Amino acid sequence: MSLKTIKTRTLEVGYYDHGPSSGWPVLLYHGFPYDIHAYDEVVPKLISSGARVVVPYVRGYGPSRFLSDSTMRSGQQAALGSDVIELMDALNIDKAVLGGFDWGGMSVCVASALWPERVVGLVSYAGYDIADLSSYQKPFAPSLECVCWYQHLFQQERGIACLTESRRDLCRILWKQWSPSFSFTEDFYKRTAEAFDNPDFVNVVIHAYRFCFGNAKGDPALQKLEDSLAAQPKISVPTITLDGRQDPLKPGGTAAHVEHFSGRYERREADVGHAFPMEAPDEFADAILTIHNDGVNFTCGKPAKAALLDPESVLQSLQQPACGSQETGMSSPAQGTEDWISKDERDEEPDEEYNGYDEDPDDSSDDGDVAGDEQSKLAKVAEAVAFGHCSRTEGLKQFADLRSDMTLPLRLYVMADKYDVPALRLLARDRFYRAVELVWEEAECFPDVVDELYQTTPPTDTAMREIVCRLVAAVIHVPRVRDEMRSAMMKHGDFAVGVMENSIHLHTLFA
Repeated sequence: MSLKTIKTRTLEVGYYDHGPSSGWPVLLYHGFPYDIHAYDEVVPKLISSGARVVVPYVRGYGPSRFLSDSTMRSGQQAALGSDVIELMDALNIDKAVLGGFDWGGMSVCVASALWPERVVGLVSYAGYDIADLSSYQKPFAPSLECVCWYQHLFQQERGIACLTESRRDLCRILWKQWSPSFSFTEDFYKRTAEAFDNPDFVNVVIHAYRFCFGNAKGDPALQKLEDSLAAQPKISVPTITLDGRQDPLKPGGTAAHVEHFSGRYERREADVGHAFPMEAPDEFADAILTIHNDGVNFTCGKPAKAALLDPESVLQSLQQPACGSQETGMSSPAQGTEDWISKDERDEEPDEEYNGYDEDPDDSSDDGDVAGDEQSKLAKVAEAVAFGHCSRTEGLKQFADLRSDMTLPLRLYVMADKYDVPALRLLARDRFYRAVELVWEEAECFPDVVDELYQTTPPTDTAMREIVCRLVAAVIHVPRVRDEMRSAMMKHGDFAVGVMENSIHLHTLFA
């Protein structure tokens, strides 16, 4: 694969373009002090899944050059994020999956926050990597100040001299300190370190760290973007963040960053240090693939409409007749009675026609047919009970058998999460949503599954938890539901709070 270059507004960017030109686009950004070789073992896995993988040299590294001597050699975060979008413009890439670590993580986080319409999804090491510059005016914990010695060195003139004269030795020390269990060969390091010979490397690096500490002015042309970043904008695109448990720069991980993400979000960990794509390339690639598969409607089952219902829609479906709505394919219990048994357990696994994704995702014609078939089956059971063709006990047994089927995809999801099988987790999640779409009012029938979900999945895995809380909140007014879910709610405070918040919101809106 030969190196390519392309001109953006301010740079001539050196990059490698892997895979078919017609593939789904991915841009992977490296950080300091690394280069494009950080992704050597990530790229092949993505190519084998049909991706077009663009790996550029960040400004100040390798063959990337500034087009004008008058352009400020800025390393500030607004510059890094702008570089991502400008490269996409130059390559005629409308939208892409973005991945990055260190400076690269900052680059793709900035791009995702300020230009979400250009981003399919985001993989970021580590967490929400848009710097709160005001926090740099306060001291870090002493242990972290010690780890950040190089940043303090760069505030001094001797830091410029050290980086200029001994850049390879200094950066090798950082590699070893930040990734204590990572064994790399000298040949591999030398290949990467060639990127540090860029004539603007020192200026860009020094400016990056001095700007953060308030000891250097930013590029005036980027001030509006910096003002936007100072507000710590939330990232709305689907995101997976990665943490390395051995990374001394991120002690304790980034679980607290969840508040900065307003869209679908997941946090994953690995027993590695700072250079995540070098130390755990399979895990990094899996995160990219998960984002891609989610972003293009994963073909192992359509996400059910119930997964996206807001509280108002939940209440509207509750107010529908017990036989449900052909429009939504969902049914609702009779309110305020303990013996309600609409029991529209429609989760006998439908045929795979709903796994096709060529149609418009908003076209619900297939869903309606499937739901209609299930409704017919359940209607026959209900009619058989009503007209005395079978006993109430036998009818309830048939409904119970269907109910038990609904818990299987959730159990499968928990198992896939426990054993870290992302593709299976996606399949199980989508099947669970599909089951919920068909039998959503029966959430009270799986307190044991709720218990397993809250014991075995991380708190940041919010998708499954949110749907369960919504479902239970929608029927918590039924005494039998409260009785059956009481133990799970007492055991898991987060679950109880989630149910309470959704229930209060429903009653507040429609009181």
